[in-house]
Amino acid sequence: MSQHPYPALEQFLGAHFHQDWSIEAPDSSTVVARYLKTASPATVQKVVSELRALRAEDTSEGAMEKRLTRWGCYYHPTAPHTTYADWLHALQEALACGSQRAKS
Repeated sequence: MSQHPYPALEQFLGAHFHQDWSIEAPDSSTVVARYLKTASPATVQKVVSELRALRAEDTSEGAMEKRLTRWGCYYHPTAPHTTYADWLHALQEALACGSQRAKS
């Protein structure tokens, strides 16, 4: 893993959206649901926090794709999330909501 301010996010994306992720799950929502069943709430919150910070950066789609690929993430946005910005926002919301449900 490289040194950067998003180690938990890099681990999550590289481990769960690797080159063969689409063989293991039909969509990113399924990946998130499976992750939430096994990840600790503290880890999920760290990933959510790092997603929020990453999304606050002013990064082009091309630069974001290169960064995520470097991290081992091979998700490519498709409908309904047609950009990395859209997908990362949806990912952040799904993880945050799932984490809140787990606390209840």
